Amino acid sequence: MSWLVLHPPPGTWVISFFVTAARASQADSTAFTANLLDQLGAVTGDQVDPAAPLGVQDGWRRKLLEKAAAQAAKAGRRLLLVVDGLDEDCGSKPGSGLSSIAACLPKHPPDGLRVIVSSRPDPPLPDDVDPGHPLHRCRIRQLDVSPHATEVMRLAQRELDEILAADKNRHDSLGYQVLGLPRPPPAAAWAAATSSS
Repeated sequence: MSWLVLHPPPGTWVISFFVTAARASQADSTAFTANLLDQLGAVTGDQVDPAAPLGVQDGWRRKLLEKAAAQAAKAGRRLLLVVDGLDEDCGSKPGSGLSSIAACLPKHPPDGLRVIVSSRPDPPLPDDVDPGHPLHRCRIRQLDVSPHATEVMRLAQRELDEILAADKNRHDSLGYQVLGLPRPPPAAAWAAATSSS
């Protein structure tokens, strides 16, 4: 997904959000909206007060998404919204009080806008995603496991094994101060694309 954002197809303007559960500032619909408003503002020339209430910001996000798509279409371009990691959305958990990022994606994308999302297959779509939302019926493509990510994981596992195999007294027992969790099997991701046509 990052490669796509950095190397967009010709004639495409890209805005993106990468959901990262390890960073609270990148893991819910509040962060999604703030991030998109910055990017959309750069496209449209509009500025939204970051201190505005969340409901106001949500409205601006929808309005600027439509405006940016219209500007792209007028320029003979297409606007592409890329959202990576829907499965890491911390705001979709019960008790968060927030809408999920998936529920914030346009149900009826305006002309000139395409949306591509990625997620692991589990957890499924959050319950707050409208049953008529395109995410429930769009084409899903299984992505192959990245050879680069597999190699990084192998090297990290080897490094961890080396540390834990070291003598208990070596480096003040550093190896035994490291918390290691069992490695899950590589999870394939899926990507879904919605469009207005």
